[in-house]
Amino acid sequence: MCPIARRYGAALVVGTIDEDKLQAQAFTRERKLQVAQRSVSCSPKNTESAPEDIIIDPLVFPVRDRR
Repeated sequence: MCPIARRYGAALVVGTIDEDKLQAQAFTRERKLQVAQRSVSCSPKNTESAPEDIIIDPLVFPVRDRR
């Protein structure tokens, strides 16, 4: 899909879901940030997309407050 998005000038939307089987869905702020940073650092290399064309969707509904 990435080459098609690049060809048509579309942005990429990346959710904060990781390939880690134990913590696939990022629930904490820290984990969401960690997944987002990794996604942004990997995506331009793999997709030849500019970082500003990558939109991070933090999937905010599953955030748990650990107070």
